Amino acid sequence: MIGSRFVKGGGMEDRKRYIFSLVYNWFIQLVLWDGIRDSLSGFFAMRRQALFSLDLAVIFRGYGEYFIRLTYIAFRQKLKIVEVPVFYTLRQHGFSKSRFGSMLHDYTSTTLSLRFTKFGQNLIE
Repeated sequence: MIGSRFVKGGGMEDRKRYIFSLVYNWFIQLVLWDGIRDSLSGFFAMRRQALFSLDLAVIFRGYGEYFIRLTYIAFRQKLKIVEVPVFYTLRQHGFSKSRFGSMLHDYTSTTLSLRFTKFGQNLIE
């Protein structure tokens, strides 16, 4: 089960970030053909047995790109994926330490490598 901003009941208060995330998720769907509506939310729950059947050292590295790897590999291994609504509100305190440019680069590199490199194909075999 993954949290999704892009199913009925999901969303974000920050309209600009919502639109950018939506468009970028379309890019991920176009490249990976996995049918996942929100490959960037980071919220998931799964059975322990299913989780430990995956190569966790390969998946859980980096910043947010781990979630792209997790959803893609789970999809390719035919694990059942259900998207449930999640709604992001505006940050109440502090500020994001995420750097947009480096995140965009890392997410794009991860997406393309999963689809078009031997590394990506080896992850799902």
